[in-house]
Amino acid sequence: MTSATASWRPQAFGRRNVKSIRDPLIEPLWEGERLLIAAERSWAEVVSPTGEVAIELDPEIGEALAGGVRAASVVLDGYLTPQPVRSPDRIRVVDVSAPTATDMAGQLLLGRSRARRRELAESLGDVNPDEAVALVVVDLLALDGEQLLDVPLLERKRILESVVSEGPLVRLGTYVRPPVDPWLGTWRALGFHSIAYKAANSRYRPGERNDAWAIARIPQR
Repeated sequence: MTSATASWRPQAFGRRNVKSIRDPLIEPLWEGERLLIAAERSWAEVVSPTGEVAIELDPEIGEALAGGVRAASVVLDGYLTPQPVRSPDRIRVVDVSAPTATDMAGQLLLGRSRARRRELAESLGDVNPDEAVALVVVDLLALDGEQLLDVPLLERKRILESVVSEGPLVRLGTYVRPPVDPWLGTWRALGFHSIAYKAANSRYRPGERNDAWAIARIPQR
């Protein structure tokens, strides 16, 4: 990680109503440890929200990430999460007609890893230490030493898909276009409590609050 990016922290969500977000990309909000991660083909390191290394990146996750980076270097925003792991299918954006519940369940969640890391899981708080923990990558902030902070979010996500390979331990977060209602029931059933609205044209300001991003609770039945 360069001296410039070493001081970066995850961008915070704003306080606006999600209905005010123009042209949103909508994501299930992952639970776990949100981190910025710098990676190359041979190594990966964590930057915590507080500026300290809160946890060591699980060796297998770090190896999987570094081995799947198709670039000289990247800086990523993502979550270490133990949320239910049910399918290894690739997560893709949905821009067209709503999929069936079976399709959504098959696309959404992480591939379960046989490797379980009790020590890492316990560091995430009230997490079952027997649950698998994986990295869900949701944003790309730098590529080959070039900052992408002023690149629109949708373009950053498209580039991200081309430079980070997925596997059981490293996944790309799903996102959809409105309408989101067809997805809410499946996301709720899969254990998600909130959703994130992010303007497709939004920029990234490390460590700052961005009103182009907002969070809403998933309605109960």
